[in-house]
Amino acid sequence: MKKIEVAFVGNPNVGKSTIINNIAKTSLKVGNWPGVTVRKTEASLVYKDYEFHIIDLPGTYSLDYTSEDVAVTTDFLLNSPPDIIVNIIEATNLERSLILTAELIELKIPMVIVLNMWDEALKLGIDINIKKMSELIGVDVISAIGTKEDLKDRLLESLINTYEKKIVPKPLRYSDITEKAINDILSYCAVPPNKNIPPRFFAIKMLERIIPCDCCNEIILKLENDLKENIYDILKKDVYGVAHFISSSVVKRSFKDEIELTEILDKFALHPFFGLLIFVVIMYLMFKLSFDVSYPISNWIGNFESSFLHPLVYKLFPEAPYIVKSFVSGAVLDGVGFVVSFAPLVGALFFGLSLLELSGYLPRVPIIFDRFVSKFGIDGRGILPFMLGFGCNVPAIMALKILEDRRSKLIVAAMIPFTSCPARFVVFAFLGAIFFKNPAPIILFLYLLGIFFSILTAIAMNKILPKTDNLPMILELPPYRRPPLKIVLNIAFVELKGFLKRAGTFIFASTVVVWAFLNIPPNANIKDTVAGRIGNALVYVFKPIGIEDWRATTSLVPAFLAREIIISSMGAIYSASTKEDYSNFNIDEAFKEQMMSLEQAIKNTALSFVSPGFSNVFTQESNTSFITREIRKSLSPYGALSFMVFVLLYTSCIATVSILKSEFGTKFAVLFLLYSFVLGWAVAFLIYRVSMVLHVF
Repeated sequence: MKKIEVAFVGNPNVGKSTIINNIAKTSLKVGNWPGVTVRKTEASLVYKDYEFHIIDLPGTYSLDYTSEDVAVTTDFLLNSPPDIIVNIIEATNLERSLILTAELIELKIPMVIVLNMWDEALKLGIDINIKKMSELIGVDVISAIGTKEDLKDRLLESLINTYEKKIVPKPLRYSDITEKAINDILSYCAVPPNKNIPPRFFAIKMLERIIPCDCCNEIILKLENDLKENIYDILKKDVYGVAHFISSSVVKRSFKDEIELTEILDKFALHPFFGLLIFVVIMYLMFKLSFDVSYPISNWIGNFESSFLHPLVYKLFPEAPYIVKSFVSGAVLDGVGFVVSFAPLVGALFFGLSLLELSGYLPRVPIIFDRFVSKFGIDGRGILPFMLGFGCNVPAIMALKILEDRRSKLIVAAMIPFTSCPARFVVFAFLGAIFFKNPAPIILFLYLLGIFFSILTAIAMNKILPKTDNLPMILELPPYRRPPLKIVLNIAFVELKGFLKRAGTFIFASTVVVWAFLNIPPNANIKDTVAGRIGNALVYVFKPIGIEDWRATTSLVPAFLAREIIISSMGAIYSASTKEDYSNFNIDEAFKEQMMSLEQAIKNTALSFVSPGFSNVFTQESNTSFITREIRKSLSPYGALSFMVFVLLYTSCIATVSILKSEFGTKFAVLFLLYSFVLGWAVAFLIYRVSMVLHVF
């Protein structure tokens, strides 16, 4: 079996990951904005007698070293050239995309060109002569709709043909001035240090001054003196000229008179005032719908494990050692089971976020906030990684590679941990559903509060750190699209699978430790166990912010590992501290009751689909488990809000601290950890006191 290494290269946001997911049946992260891929990711597939090793490289507009993510692409192509390059081009922006193609041609690597978003080009009246384009460049050119099934066979057959025949692009010919400059560099200057780098490409990069060379400087200065023009500008004009020539030769346009839907919608979505208002309304509706649709099932799962499975363990195994029954019911069912019960909510949240992202709306949010944050000297380009923080703080911090200077990276790195990741969302949903009839406004308030303090932190750091000039944010906005349901469901499924995997591994292990601390020393009063002593000691710290129960404070300790552990810890702790009498537990009757509850939960979910946003699923007191009833007794609504505020602002998890340490050093990570703790406590104290005085609840 022959092995073929294929690198997917293209501008940001042209659909590389979507095409790879289509042909390789993988689950690479896809999005509708630049910067989703910030390091190379890989996939494999077997087709006929060939094994394809596919590499998805970060999107770039040129091969240089202007930022870390671009450097990843450039370094890979120069130092580890693949067997074939698949150049993904956006059919609706052919000329601009061909600028990168011109650079790829100079690498002299076999290549296949894929014109993605073909359907959108046709809608815009853009007709591309594929046969002529293939003849001009000298390689196979394929039209594609990234999500269509027929693409796989066409692309893989083309790759096999290109590999077997070693089809490389036709060499480019620039103006006489540029060609003379390239030949002078090749004649008088050093050869490439790497045999994989074509000498002509090496010479062009020296002319662009991307590769420093004293010998080149003399030649360049002489040429510029003779020509009275910057050689870099001449070279770029030639590259743009090549792109324009190919584009104008193969494209025919039938212009349409009507105003595009995207232009109409953007007049409102990007408006300085209405844009912000629309953002708040959309986020509220997303939270509201996610809750209404998913909460009946989530509530039933939680009630099923605590009110049926928990007593079932004691009923079926009365003679089993207490420690065994305690472990199964406390650590497994009431601990991990409580986290798993929120799987429908997590799936609904990611479904909503994916809809907004793939529709083209979320990529516009950075524009809305850039107008505001740029006034305070914050680099607008950092909004992209900041937005990724709502998915997970760790990859968001890694995405800071798109920023060029360390100062901007430090500022945005300090902003990201205040974004509400899904782990926090689960905690907010859990406590919000227990204490508030309609949790959606509370969740929205917490999300906006996190954004507020991230901006406040950035403003403070902007004043502390030495000033540098920020480049303006240049962001290409995709058109509004109808999100492909298959991709939306796939993204939600992948994220949900990751959530359940964490629940079954990392969160389970952490919950076992909490359960063990609740049983050391054996047979001791729960308040005298290790967990009880820790929790009671922490009460002195958290009592001023309304958290007076040792069980609640204890759950905050393992939360440093991951925020979801708060729920599993609460399940284990409150279960261990509450002695239930199961002598009258009847399995048949309890099971029938649970099935009736499930039927009602399904009806409530269906009702939410019929009348989204108007159902009242949070007032089902009879269906709440004994654990949620105990939590409600241990905290007031004011204390619960304070608890959530602290969880929001105190740095998200150990993984975030670790990535801050690896990217910016131990000192920065430790200082931020201390800062976030103090800030979280202070803001929680303020909100707790003010809300009590104002009788908000």
